[in-house]
Amino acid sequence: MLVYPLQKLIHLRKDTPDGIAAIYINSALRTFAVSLVGIFLPVFLFLRAQDLFGKGIHYGFYGIIIYFLIHRIVVTLSILPAAKIISKIGFRWSIFTANVLLIALLGLLSLANDVIWVIPLAAFLHGLQNPLYWLSYRSLFATEGVLSNIGREVGFSAISTQLAGIAGPVLGGVIITIWGFPALFIVALIVVIISGVPFFFMSKHKHEYAVKIKDVIEWLKKPKHRNEELAFLGRRVDDFVVSLFWPVFVFLVLGNFEKQGLVASLGLVASTVMVYIAGRTFDTKHSYKAYKFGVVGNSIVWIIRGFGRNLSQLLMIETGAAIVSPFYWVTFDSLLYERVRDKDENIVVFMIGRHLVVNVAMYVVLLIAFIVAKYDFRFWILWITASLGTLSTLYMWEKKKPHEKKR
Repeated sequence: MLVYPLQKLIHLRKDTPDGIAAIYINSALRTFAVSLVGIFLPVFLFLRAQDLFGKGIHYGFYGIIIYFLIHRIVVTLSILPAAKIISKIGFRWSIFTANVLLIALLGLLSLANDVIWVIPLAAFLHGLQNPLYWLSYRSLFATEGVLSNIGREVGFSAISTQLAGIAGPVLGGVIITIWGFPALFIVALIVVIISGVPFFFMSKHKHEYAVKIKDVIEWLKKPKHRNEELAFLGRRVDDFVVSLFWPVFVFLVLGNFEKQGLVASLGLVASTVMVYIAGRTFDTKHSYKAYKFGVVGNSIVWIIRGFGRNLSQLLMIETGAAIVSPFYWVTFDSLLYERVRDKDENIVVFMIGRHLVVNVAMYVVLLIAFIVAKYDFRFWILWITASLGTLSTLYMWEKKKPHEKKR
């Protein structure tokens, strides 16, 4: 049922497919819900583990590690089944199903203060919804994105999600302070329900992509994919460290949920303009220098993070990251979508191969965190790991040949 052109509703280019428009709206709402919870979930797991096992920081680390280990094992085992489901029911219904699972896990987490056994079950659902959502999201973006405008499309998506997510951390901190974690998870649950609505207004689209395990294995084994695999690994090492352990570090420094939310939200405010500039730069300049600036800058920021000792210093660090990192990850994601179309890949096979490499990145981060959990330099090792991961993505870039044009 197509009631109103979604691309017109949010003032996109006329040739932007409504699948991309639906992604923008869904992603913005879903990001707001996730931003309410995002930086606080690792802290919640950290504190619950300390309540159960002891006040040592390493016990808190173990709580995070166990949850996300369960989560990632489920992701690994469910990728191929999820791809088959997507090929049968399409991107729209797959994302809707992922949203239902996300609603269920948020409901379980709202009970976790009193019923500890629901946390492993929530981790299981967290892992189950991941490939259904992200394989569909990225495949739909790669399939329907306009290549000549891909940097701006990635940038617009990022800006819309960041704008939606700016209020999330601050509001989340206030909700936790006044009503506690259960209320936070319930509010996020309600927003996720609303976020699924835009996909009912999409026109029908093709989604028949045959997926066989041998195709994925062949994709992983091809020498021409080595640079991509290394880059995917490094990109997600950076991402997992910042999402799982940076929030814990900030909380331990500040000891206050509202201040922690303020730091995260102000960082998003600062980065929004830079995301737009990075997307435009990719489309107009296709510049390796801009990408290199983002990679090197983001790597340096990771080392600086270890020196944050109070609110003002953490705000300065987040602002610095907001200025340089969009040139890293917006360009990276733009290259990802451009690469899959330029090489005439089976898009879902490409995304599954990428997802499997991403799983390796999570295992690497969790293993390192487990090894260093008892040591005082635990955070420094994680920051250095993320810094090196960022630097490894330099190999993602391949200069286009003069005769190659975007389609």
